[in-house]
Amino acid sequence: MNIEHVDNVFFKSNLQQLLAQIYTNNKNEASKNDDINILNLLNFPVTSKSLFKDNIWDYTADVKIAKTMDRSRLIISFSVYESIPESIIVEMKVAIIFIRLLPKLSRNSRKSKGKPLSMQSITPMVKSWLDFMDYFYNKAGEEYGSAFCRDKYSSLIDITYQDYKMFSVGYQKAESTVYHIEQVFEWFSHDRIVNALYSHPPFLPKIEHLSITQIEKKEDYRDKIIPDEIFDKVVTISSCLISDFIYKMGLPIKDKTAEKKLELFRNDLPPSVMDIGDSDIEYYIGVRLYKKNPDIALVRSKLNMKLIGDFRASDFQRLEYRTEGILNYTRLVHNAAMYIVAQFTGMRPSEFVEIRVDRSLTSSFDIPCICSTVHKHRSTSRRLFDDLWVAIPAVEDAMAALAVLTRIRNNPFVYSKSETLKFNQEPKTLRASGICEVIKNYFSEILTDDELKSIDFFPYMMRHTLAYQMYKVELGLPFISHQLKHFGNLVQSVGAASNKGFSSDTMCYGDIGDMLSGIKAEKNNLRHQAEVHLVKEMYDPNGTYAGVNAEAHKKRLKKLFEGYQAAGYSNDEVFEAMAQQGMAVINVGTGMCYGGRVEEFDQSLPCIGSLRCNPNRCHQAVITKAHIPKWREVYEQNMKVVSLGESETNYRQAVEAANEAKGVLEYLGVFK
Repeated sequence: MNIEHVDNVFFKSNLQQLLAQIYTNNKNEASKNDDINILNLLNFPVTSKSLFKDNIWDYTADVKIAKTMDRSRLIISFSVYESIPESIIVEMKVAIIFIRLLPKLSRNSRKSKGKPLSMQSITPMVKSWLDFMDYFYNKAGEEYGSAFCRDKYSSLIDITYQDYKMFSVGYQKAESTVYHIEQVFEWFSHDRIVNALYSHPPFLPKIEHLSITQIEKKEDYRDKIIPDEIFDKVVTISSCLISDFIYKMGLPIKDKTAEKKLELFRNDLPPSVMDIGDSDIEYYIGVRLYKKNPDIALVRSKLNMKLIGDFRASDFQRLEYRTEGILNYTRLVHNAAMYIVAQFTGMRPSEFVEIRVDRSLTSSFDIPCICSTVHKHRSTSRRLFDDLWVAIPAVEDAMAALAVLTRIRNNPFVYSKSETLKFNQEPKTLRASGICEVIKNYFSEILTDDELKSIDFFPYMMRHTLAYQMYKVELGLPFISHQLKHFGNLVQSVGAASNKGFSSDTMCYGDIGDMLSGIKAEKNNLRHQAEVHLVKEMYDPNGTYAGVNAEAHKKRLKKLFEGYQAAGYSNDEVFEAMAQQGMAVINVGTGMCYGGRVEEFDQSLPCIGSLRCNPNRCHQAVITKAHIPKWREVYEQNMKVVSLGESETNYRQAVEAANEAKGVLEYLGVFK
């Protein structure tokens, strides 16, 4: 390092005082009145592993990070950027020291706000900036020669607008990287940093000053969700798999809905499902443990001896021939349980991977909850959010199943390798990057190829799907904010429909759900997506409708949309406009009646289940695909009664209701 230049740059009163205070506070070796010389500075400990003079600053021992974070994120290797003069590296190092202590700058403003940035945020910004400056000096060196450039541009104060414009040509980076570069330049606008390093503020370029080519950002997956039909299928099959397993283990089933649906969907369960009992599972646990731990006494101590009685090592060897089938079955249930927990807690991957069955469920105000750890924004959110997630009955059953299944692996982590650990091995969780692959593999066992292809799965998809489903049931803000561990910026416009008479506090028509799930407030947020979907179901001129007036309804829509098209609008643009105008909430009934008047409740009108709009009975009825789930439920529930035989009290009524529902579903194309 060029000691002389460091001396010139650093020996200013502000910086000396700041470093003296930091050095004294950390080392207790000098008084605040002592001068710091250049050796003090070079040997100043910036981390527990690194000194100021080091080419590598390693923060991994100083920052508590989630298991899902790559530790290299917290390591800055300055020597990698070979084209940058050491004097610029020194200025960057000083800026890092300051920025760790000073309140962060607001975007596009030199005003400070809030707490200092965390190292998890600082290090990727620094690396992005260093990468750009390395490119800058490399291009400048090609023009003027490296030695001349190092002297001409030895400090940021020497670089002009024209220099940035000229030597950024050809630099290509994604939007997030470009934003990081601009953020670091803003650091150097802070008065404390300017006073410490420069005689006057340097020119700090904005994005528009640079000739950077911003690579089109990757598709934003945050507005993608699991489609309703597939969501319904995977949740139903997963909860039925869990209920079936819980029943076989002789444990109480909390999810009564799944218990009722089990008989209806038993034939839809994957072929790897086995008819086994708790003693079979106990034997299998013994086989797995014995193969890793041949100490029979230790193995016996881990098993439920009441279920399997006395046994020897030879018993395990004799039973090994059955293990492949049980392996496939238990792995299937394990994956189903992991999916249900992830889907209905809304945990981030970093939170999900830390769930352990040995500290899984607790009670908060008599409500069962799952324990994990909230890592994101921990310093600011700690007083708002605890490390508990409400566990609905389906999640309770999933955790009960996992309490049995994790014994096979001898690993209390819900998300772990499928192999069995030795008794002396430390249990570990897997990296969050693998969650996506596990869920996709599980989906491949329960979905058709076409259904699987329709989902471009990613780790946060379950969290965003949960937020999307919350829109539809309008859960209260306190529950949702607690469950998703996220508030975001709550001061935001409700949107175009805010003057239509809806409450801005509802999940369905405020932006709250997007904030909680971390979605940007853009046109295609989850709320808007849900509204457009509903509008399309009701007003698509090419949609499927049931009822005598269905064709009339379609003709009317076609004529209406022909006018829009003549004006130059596409169907999708019309749907967008309808959603923005609040049309998604105009139709609050179960169908659209063409009777020409608004009716009060009339007991004489036909009603199957809770549906009052039935095209088989009412010639005025028009229903859409949006009503399929309820009619399917009516059909399935009544077919369950029919399957019990004519001896059942409600057999005849069930037959009639099932036929009614089937007729409606045939109208809508469910039965071909």
